Amino acid sequence: MIDAEAKLTELIEDAERLGGKIILLVHAATTGHTLCERGTIALSDFGTDSVQHFHEFEKKLKSYRAACIHN
Repeated sequence: MIDAEAKLTELIEDAERLGGKIILLVHAATTGHTLCERGTIALSDFGTDSVQHFHEFEKKLKSYRAACIHN
């Protein structure tokens, strides 16, 4: 049996970190500032990392749901 409260806390913290990344990406993409080539590459890499973080979060959330349904 999983420790539901600890797992839920971990999910909430992951969601908060992911939310911060998304806010930064949206802000950077919509400010109208022109980025240098390195900045564009860094923003692209950050976006890719954020999408990967989202997929990991999604897997954790589905795993949590499955564990709760089986209990």
